[in-house]
Amino acid sequence: LNELEFPEGLKRIEAVAFYQTHLERIEIPETVTYIGADAFYNCLTLESVTINGTENIKVKDRAFYNNIMLSEFNDLNKITELGHSCFYGSALNEYKSNVKFKNIPELAFSKSSLSTVNLAGTPTDPAELTSIDNSAFSNCYKLNTVHLPYALIKLGQNVFENTTLPCVHTTPAYADEKVLSPYGAVFNVYDDYTN
Repeated sequence: LNELEFPEGLKRIEAVAFYQTHLERIEIPETVTYIGADAFYNCLTLESVTINGTENIKVKDRAFYNNIMLSEFNDLNKITELGHSCFYGSALNEYKSNVKFKNIPELAFSKSSLSTVNLAGTPTDPAELTSIDNSAFSNCYKLNTVHLPYALIKLGQNVFENTTLPCVHTTPAYADEKVLSPYGAVFNVYDDYTN
């Protein structure tokens, strides 16, 4: 089973539905609003996920856990709820999104191939993200740029542990502040709207 065509009108992809299958590409119909826990867990050959039309999709815990080949996910902006360890170990390289959810949970993108993460949105359409939980981006060894949103009020422990992150870009609320790394090193903080 390499490719899958979901039936029209499907609203939910339930927990462990495609656990450890050999899918390579999936196209999620616009009617789906829920992807259950472990739905695509450990699908080692899954490379691409396309979400069509859906603007309000909940993605539960470990839904795409350890999808080591998953490098294309067409629109993370359509996710309104993200479960813990959701994209753990994925091959996603870049995350530029005006996130619609308020929290990035524990280990959400840990051990992924992310190099750039932009969570800030734009000055005219800022992100709603208010918290990033423990180890959310830990062990992302290629991570070197992060843009944080103005609304962020909680940054958990070890969020960027074991990354190559030299600086954190923020919106005006954090300008002229320093952010400590897990090892006590100080990241440079830049105001995205003036720098």
